[in-house]
Formats: sequence, C-alpha cells, structure tokens
Amino acid sequence: MNRNIVTLVLLSCIACDSNAAGEGGIAGIEDQEQRILDGFDLSIVKPGNGTVRVSWESQGVGQYEVWASHNPYFAPGDPNSTLVGSGPQRQYSTLTNTEQYYRVRAPGAVVELSTTVGQLPYSLYSGYTKLGWCLVSEIDTWRELKVDIASMPSYGAMWDALTQTWLVGASLTFDVGEVLSVLHRHAPNPATYTAVGYVPTESDVQVDLLPGDNLVTSLPLRAGSILASDLLDIVESGERIGGWNPATQTTHWYPDDGDFVLPACSPVHVQVSAPSAWPPPQMCGDGFTSPGEACDDDGESSACDGDCTFAECGDAVVNETAGEDCDEGAVDTATCNEDCTAAQCGDGYLNAAAGEQCDDGNSTDYDGCSSECGYDLSLSCSALHALSPALPSGNYILDTDGAGAAPPFTAYCDMDHDGGGWTNLDFANDQVLLDNGHRVYCHGGLTSTANAITCDNPFFSSTTAMPLFHFACAGTDDSADYILDHMAPGLGHRNSVSLGFSQLQQRNVPGEGFSVLNLEYCYVEGQVVLWSDPLCDEYNRPTNASCIPNFFTLRFL
Repeated sequence: MNRNIVTLVLLSCIACDSNAAGEGGIAGIEDQEQRILDGFDLSIVKPGNGTVRVSWESQGVGQYEVWASHNPYFAPGDPNSTLVGSGPQRQYSTLTNTEQYYRVRAPGAVVELSTTVGQLPYSLYSGYTKLGWCLVSEIDTWRELKVDIASMPSYGAMWDALTQTWLVGASLTFDVGEVLSVLHRHAPNPATYTAVGYVPTESDVQVDLLPGDNLVTSLPLRAGSILASDLLDIVESGERIGGWNPATQTTHWYPDDGDFVLPACSPVHVQVSAPSAWPPPQMCGDGFTSPGEACDDDGESSACDGDCTFAECGDAVVNETAGEDCDEGAVDTATCNEDCTAAQCGDGYLNAAAGEQCDDGNSTDYDGCSSECGYDLSLSCSALHALSPALPSGNYILDTDGAGAAPPFTAYCDMDHDGGGWTNLDFANDQVLLDNGHRVYCHGGLTSTANAITCDNPFFSSTTAMPLFHFACAGTDDSADYILDHMAPGLGHRNSVSLGFSQLQQRNVPGEGFSVLNLEYCYVEGQVVLWSDPLCDEYNRPTNASCIPNFFTLRFL
C-alpha cells in the first residue's frame, strides 16, 4: 500500500437516513443531534439527476428564506451569504456541481434559524483518492460509503498513525476527522461524487496527531485555502506537510519540494515529532475563519476587524484599514463623528456633541458659520436659515457687510413663516420691526409673495393713533419714499441673501385711510417723527393731503 495517500475532505455533517437511502440521500439524524449546529432540523438528499434537495418541517410561519454561502459557519445576511430562495414552500432544490452550504430562516418562528447543511462535489480519479471524514455522519463504514458512491470504488483502507500502517477490510469504520483511502478503477476518470449532510459543531473535529505521519483533513472547521508553510507554522511539533494529488498519484512535500497551496478541505499529510492536536489551536488572527469568528484576514483588513468581526462603522472597533479614524458605536461624541471620522470643525458634518453649532465645511468667517463652528454673523436671516434650517424664530446677530466697517446688529428672524428666513418681519404678529424698538403694526395683516412683502393698513402704533405719512392719495409721488430709504434696508425677504428691497408701492384706497388731523408720521434715521419734523422735510410737500397709506408693498428684483 502506498503511504503517500492523503485525505479528501467532506466538510458537512453527513448523516444518513435509512428512509432516504433509496434516493441516494443523507438526511436528519436523531441520536447525534448534539453534534450538529443549533437550529430547527433540515434534511438534505440527492434525489438524482445531479440535484440536491433541502427540505424542512413547518415552523408555523408563512414565509421562509433560504440562504447559501461557501463558508460552512455563516449566518444569514453575512457579507459572504446570498439569499437564494424565499416563499411559502418548504424545500429548495439546486445542482450538485458546486460546494455550497445552506441555512433556512423562518421570520417570526419560535426558532428562526435552522441548522446548516451542505453539499461538496469531489473528483474520484483512477487510482487512490482519500476521503477525509470531517463531519458527523451515520455513514461510518466502508460498506455504507461504497454504496453511496455511484461509481462503486473497489477498495477502501485507513491509515493508522499509531502503527504507521494501513488498515483494510469491509468492516472498516471511521469517524469525524479520520481518513478513508478509496481505490477507484472504473470509468469515467475522474468520476464525480457529491457528499451532502450537516455541518458539525467545533468539538466534532478533534484528532490526536502522533509522532510520524498522520493523514487528516485540511483545517475542516475553517474556510479558505492555506499555504503549506503557514500550516506548518501553527502545527505544534510539525516537521513536514504533504499534499496528495490524486490526478498524478503523487505527494508534494513542504519544505522539501517547495511551498504550495492546500485548498479548503483538502487532504493533507502532517508529520510531527511529538504528540499534538489537530486542528491546531484556533486563534483570531491566524488567517482562518473558525467557529465564533465572522472573518479572519490574518490581521485587520478593510472587511475584517482585528478581533475577527466584520468591519462596520459603529461596532466600537477602530479599523484604520477600513478608513475609520475612530469608532464610538455609531453615535456622535466629542472626538468622533457618527460616521467614524474624527470630529473636526470644518469637515461639513454637524457634531453637537463636539460643541458645534454649525459646520459649513470651511474655515471662513462671516458666512453664517464661524471658523470655530459657532453661529457666525450672517448677512441675513435667509443666509442663517439656509445654513441651519432647524433654528427657531428669535433674535440673532447679523452683519450685513461681513468683515467691513459696519457694526453687527441684532435682528429678529422669522424662521417659521413660509419656510423661514425673514429678517425683521414678524408674520406671526403682523409686524415690521424697526430700529430702537419701533415697529409698524399691519392691522390688516402682513403677507408675502415670492419677491415681496405687503403690510396692509399700517400704523406706527398698535392702534390707529399714528398713521404713516404720504402726500398724494393716489400714491403717485415720492412722499412715502422714507419707507424704501429708511425701513427697507433693515428688512429681508427669505428669497434674498442680502437685506433691502428695491421697489416701493403704496396708495390710499378711496374711502379708506383718511388723514387724522394732519398727525401722520414718517420713519427717518431710526426715529418715528411727525410729518412736519425737519427730519422728514425731504419727503414733505407744502400741504398735506387728507389721506394716509392704506397699504405698502416692498419688492426686490
């Protein structure tokens, strides 16, 4: 018997159901349930025609999800998993030509997740192919396995590490992690064999390595390929690693013949000088995804954190390779933004926990948000509202010329009317606010359009005691231009970043708004004065007509 014969892994917990044997299938097990992953039971069988069927009993819900992955230890929704079927049916069928593992989710059921089943196709070459049994199964004798392999191999043997010899016989039995050598002499070459069954728990793949040559499966609990040199590094007392090639019927040894790649679940010779354990101790960072690990990229990567969890902003693990500056659990803190970037004024992200009132993405002052991310001296309430739409109505400090010589001033901002952003216009109370506490009361209402505001029935008092002055009742003269010259510069429309209006319209409606004993008033230089006051001279005429403005409209172009 050639000793250079190694294992071919069956990474699934293969369990035979006597009722399914006629279908070439491997179904649920009863006496070994503690050896498979937790979840409601699945059955996986091979009904023929190169297909595999996964089925399950009702879980009392109307919809099921079938998830698939190349990783036997996966959870539905993991980055390496795919939703391959959904609906009320309680079975899923597919071809047997790819390695795949399946898990079913039953949303709303008492137990939502199933155990995991899998399928593994193998090529049986003319000569020796080694089947490494790394899964729980009721197929545990050579006689049972020979029946399950349709091409009917003619011979089976097992390597005994204790005596360093081959054991033969029809009654050979094997268990998880052990090796069975199969001699195959029939066409086609290679023949195909697909194993199906359950994925086992971690504790089910434990083999004692004895001094000398051992035939074992290649890290049966871990996904992904491995270099022989990396494998030798983690095997205690390891001396050589060998890989059997059934196509050429030869063994490639490391370090003798150079390094090579061992695919996941491939057969492997492990020669040790002293007793040790197989698989090698599983450690986060060893480059192998073990049970309990979501991933293992031999250190931090863009997809995997250093603690072997998937890299995700908000997981409280800082992963610089994934572009994270910090990670405080997907919340803003004094030093970290919710998106795992470092909290920094000027980054364009408003982080109130870091003391920011605003953040406009620059370090420029006098643009509404200061270089220290506090509310800046904005040009208008419109500019301030555009910067921070959630600001409430109230008094704010504005600076209409930025860094210019004009001093800042306090203005009232109406942040509620028609979207907000009105300067010194209080629509809720129908008032136009002026300097020094003065105001115009719009007794008929204060309204707005897309480029204008209108004050109906205006007075400088909360009663009709102080009407506004103008000379011509038709509104055809410039006697009311004090409204445009002295009131308008401190007012601002929400659709204009700067303050002021460019046009004035005002008139008396016939039959309304008559003069009250020539006691009309104008607003000049921050003061409300009688029409005859010298401050109002430039807007005056020799006589005052018996009318007052019934409305005025300010408009910008």
